[in-house]
Amino acid sequence: MQVLFTCVPGHGHLYPLVPLARALAERGCDVRFATGRELAARVVELGFPCFAAGPTLAEMQSDALADAGVRAALETAPWLVAAAIFGGRAASFVDDLDGAVPAPDLVIHDAMEMAGPIIAARSGAPWVTHGLGPRWPSLVEEAMPAVVDPVWRDHDVGPLRRGGIGHHVFVEICPPVVRSDNRGDGDRIVECRPVPLSEPAVPIAGFADDARPNVYCTLGTFSNSNATVFRTLLDAFASLDADVLLTTGGGVGVDELGRLPANVTVERYVPQAQVLDRADLVVCHGGSGTMLASLGAGLPIVAMPQGADQFINAPSWARSGAVAVLSPTDLDPGAIAATILATLDDVGMRAAATSVAQDIAAMPSPLEIADELIGIARR
Repeated sequence: MQVLFTCVPGHGHLYPLVPLARALAERGCDVRFATGRELAARVVELGFPCFAAGPTLAEMQSDALADAGVRAALETAPWLVAAAIFGGRAASFVDDLDGAVPAPDLVIHDAMEMAGPIIAARSGAPWVTHGLGPRWPSLVEEAMPAVVDPVWRDHDVGPLRRGGIGHHVFVEICPPVVRSDNRGDGDRIVECRPVPLSEPAVPIAGFADDARPNVYCTLGTFSNSNATVFRTLLDAFASLDADVLLTTGGGVGVDELGRLPANVTVERYVPQAQVLDRADLVVCHGGSGTMLASLGAGLPIVAMPQGADQFINAPSWARSGAVAVLSPTDLDPGAIAATILATLDDVGMRAAATSVAQDIAAMPSPLEIADELIGIARR
């Protein structure tokens, strides 16, 4: 069975798909990916053939914001901007793949990648919308048809409600307590446990073998280029009696951070699942991959949204009782340090994190839902 995964060219869009891709490959499917050229090499490293198609992340944004109407909506209707950025890439993505990939029997697209349903419809195949975190607000999904309907018509397939999001199946990777209020009325929802990316273990020097708590800090791989934010975090960490491991994701160089506190180790990247096994607390940007992995490990979180959908999703994470959210106006060293200390001492937050971890562990595994999706494709 030919299975095609399509995703926006960002690590936060790719990594949630990999566990299901590996499960389908284990079940004997021929699994391939299509994404933007800047992520294609990483897909190959993870063991899958990959077709490069569509614009880069930077091109997606610049193309959308070249439209005066989209720019005008930045403050008043951000859902229209999201639809323009993510829906606007569908036409070139479909065109780039035309004739380049085998006709798929099943397409699995990330919930922000809008070409997958069109590619599937052209082949007469079902498609699966794979969630990345809390589902987009309905306003965003309802704005998609204005952007992608012309692409559907250009390829002689009928446009569908919400651009085809969830038309056959929506894979929900969030436990109930942090799910979006957008339930996608009429969708067939299939729950799947979020599984952190499995990578080879590496030595981790950031956490000492002492009685002090271990704090892991990351700003992800997208909203990670502001050296001032990193410097503010370092000033906060300097006052803590804790061992801190800070990863930059390559957004800034270590030389841009200035003098490091004695209790802080900085790395460009470490395998997150390995770090979470030793952490007591996570400080992060609120990106869905880090949030779900941390909650799955039973860890309380201090979240500081930086961009993308992180502000939209913050209330969902806070509902868990395991997450303290700091707004941009609270990002000074004193407030950050105080919130970290309060969270470390909060027995209720740790109990809430444990409860969410139990809920995540009870969700069906990627292997279990792989069998269900194969059955859908064969009907």
